[in-house]
Amino acid sequence: MRSIFFGLEIARRALDAYRQALEVTGHNIANAGRKEYSRQEVRLQATPPVEILSPLGNGETQFMGTGVAVASVERLRSAFIDAQMRHESSRLAAWEAAGDVLAQVEVIINEPSEAGLRSVLDGFWSAWQDLANNPESIAVREALRQQADTLCTAFAHYHQQLWALRRDVDANLRALVSEINLHAQQIAALNARITSGEAAGGTANDLRDERDFLLDRLARLVDVQVREGEDGAVRVYVGGVSLVDGEEWSTLEVAHSEDDPQVQLRWVDIGQPVMLPEGQIRALVEMRDEFLPEMLSDLDQLASALCNRVNELHREGYGADGLSGRDFFVPGGTAANLQLSGEVRADPMHIAASLTGEIGDGANALRIAGVRMEDLVGGTVDDFFRSLVARTGIRAQEARRMQDNQKLLVRQLESRRQSISGVSLDEEVANLIRYEHSYAAAARLMTVLDEMLDILINRLGMTGR
Repeated sequence: MRSIFFGLEIARRALDAYRQALEVTGHNIANAGRKEYSRQEVRLQATPPVEILSPLGNGETQFMGTGVAVASVERLRSAFIDAQMRHESSRLAAWEAAGDVLAQVEVIINEPSEAGLRSVLDGFWSAWQDLANNPESIAVREALRQQADTLCTAFAHYHQQLWALRRDVDANLRALVSEINLHAQQIAALNARITSGEAAGGTANDLRDERDFLLDRLARLVDVQVREGEDGAVRVYVGGVSLVDGEEWSTLEVAHSEDDPQVQLRWVDIGQPVMLPEGQIRALVEMRDEFLPEMLSDLDQLASALCNRVNELHREGYGADGLSGRDFFVPGGTAANLQLSGEVRADPMHIAASLTGEIGDGANALRIAGVRMEDLVGGTVDDFFRSLVARTGIRAQEARRMQDNQKLLVRQLESRRQSISGVSLDEEVANLIRYEHSYAAAARLMTVLDEMLDILINRLGMTGR
């Protein structure tokens, strides 16, 4: 049999449900400025009805509603967009990392400019040409020696700067791997808190937001595959190997093999190399172990070819003292150690400008000046260096173009994510008003029922007293 107390229970449930709805709305408004926050929504549901006998006395039963309750507080999030976002963010981070390294290489090369290697080479060839025109001049010989010394310094500078950049990239890799290990540990800890918190029902929405934020940051470092289990914990895979599995995580390390100087990202537990499909670390590894060594090798090839050919011709000529067979550079010179021979450094008169040994003969200096036009390294020295600079510029331009494309794609995905998960203050204010009115109506119902009870208890049976 129904009673007024039954109505009071309905009103109490309504008050409790809309109070929770107001609290969730307030939580959304308070976190509207946080990009990583996912909007939460209260799902209200009618409580199970009760079966009562019909008041008509015909033995039939009726179902009477019992009010409303909060069925769940749902986090509005798209797993599909999250997966897309992480993959594309990983590619964006890769192009950004490559672009940063290439930009530094462009600064090191500093071409075209009057301080670049090409300008120094031009001065070197011009100095030989001047010596061919005036082989007896001590000042011209001294100018050539100074220009050659400047060329050696320029090669050494390029080599040192590129090696320093490799070391910087290596240090960055170690820092990023430490960051991966930290994120993996934090995600595993959040898995434990989420599974524990959701074991009794409900959803740990704020903890899930924190975990998704870490997954997004992890995806920029290395391309990951994320799978969520029925218990709410996620499994994170890198190159097909588990980085995080529930409350457990694996550790990565950067190692150098004794047989292979290239840096290697390795799983500590199993000792196997990590397969890197995408991400910032993959790009840095490629820069450190492929692009920069190629640049260094090209510079060494250029310096070595120049050293060998100039020495070959110089040995065939004669210095002002009438002697021949001297090297102009120290034999076996590369970009790292190209330097003038001891004889030339000691006395510029030892420079073999003459081909016959006669006074005033500058034929050998002219031959060496002509090395500029010889095919030494699959082309002339100038052509080879221009090709090296052009390859770097084209690759840097491609990196910038791909960055712009990826940024546009990531912005579009972020816009789609925010359309689902982002907090709209206008919408939340509308919900605030709606839930406030519902709460007020439930409170009014409670007041009406209270007045009915007052009539029954305090006013009935008062006649004749």
